[in-house]
Amino acid sequence: MKFDARTEHSPEKKEAFLAWFTSETISTFVRSRGDPEGLKTAAFLFVNRAREAGIPEADIAKVLGISVARASLSSQDEGVVLDRADALDPLAEAVFSRASRRKPWWRFWS
Repeated sequence: MKFDARTEHSPEKKEAFLAWFTSETISTFVRSRGDPEGLKTAAFLFVNRAREAGIPEADIAKVLGISVARASLSSQDEGVVLDRADALDPLAEAVFSRASRRKPWWRFWS
C-alpha cells in the first residue's frame, strides 16, 4: 500500500495506511522469529516503509512497539529488530527526505 504523509492529508487514508503497515510488520516479524537475518531484513523493510511514507516519528515508534509486542518476539529477537532499526533509521531518513527535494536524475543532463 502506498501512502505519503507529506502530500496526503486525509486522516482516513493515514489511519488505513497505519493499520495496513502495522499488520504487515507484525506478519513479517512473526515469520522471522528466531531467525536473526530474517529479523534484520524485516527491520530494514519496516524502516524503509516508514520513512518512504513520511509518517511522523511518533507514529513510527507506535507501530514498531505494537508490532514487536503483538509478534511476541523473544527479548533476543526484539534486540535484533531494535538494534537494526536504530542503525538504519538515520540513513533511511536522509535518503527519503533528500529524495523529496531533489530534482529528477534526467535533469542533470539538460
